[in-house]
Order: sequence, then C-alpha cells, then structure tokens
Amino acid sequence: MSPGAHRSTVLLVCLLATLPIGAAPRALVDGGGVTQPEFAHWGFDRRWLVEGEGVLPDTTIDNDPSLTARGLDPQLDLAIQTILARMESEPKKLPDPPVLPKASPAGR
Repeated sequence: MSPGAHRSTVLLVCLLATLPIGAAPRALVDGGGVTQPEFAHWGFDRRWLVEGEGVLPDTTIDNDPSLTARGLDPQLDLAIQTILARMESEPKKLPDPPVLPKASPAGR
C-alpha cells in the first residue's frame, strides 16, 4: 500500500458517510460533486416517502404570476404580516449578554 493510500481511503469513507441513503456521488470538473436519488424509500407504515416534501406551510396563498410581474409578492407580504402580528402577540426579550472575560495584560 502506498503511503497516501490510507489517507485517501479514510477520506473516501468520510465522504461516503455524509451522502444521503440511496444517492451516488457524481464528480464535477471543479472538484465538487452532486448526488441524485438512486431508489425510492418507504416508511414503517409501508407508505412511500416523498423526497424533498418538507414541512407543510401554516398558511397557503396563491402566487399569481401577474402580481409577480408587477413587482408584488403576496407570499412575502403575508409572511411579513404574520411575523409582525406574532411579534406583537408574543413579545420576546433578548437575554442580557454574558459578562466579558478579563483581558490579559498586553504582551502576555
């Protein structure tokens, strides 16, 4: 085994350990990489799991392309209104910062 072979093997194992299950690495010219799903997954309830489904929104709103073309964003407007209302109804106080450590004398 060459001197650098062990290090390469460890690096490969570390890289593979960070990949999602069912994904294979695809190398890019710049040294980066991308992954893509290779097979489907199902849950304990025997239903197919949808990759990238994410969290369902609390509120839904239609995103009208004509409004977007006019520079309006109803989704952003509703998000801002929701956040401002929640900040008013559930005010939070930021904690006080911790005491700063004593600085050591210069040169030590």
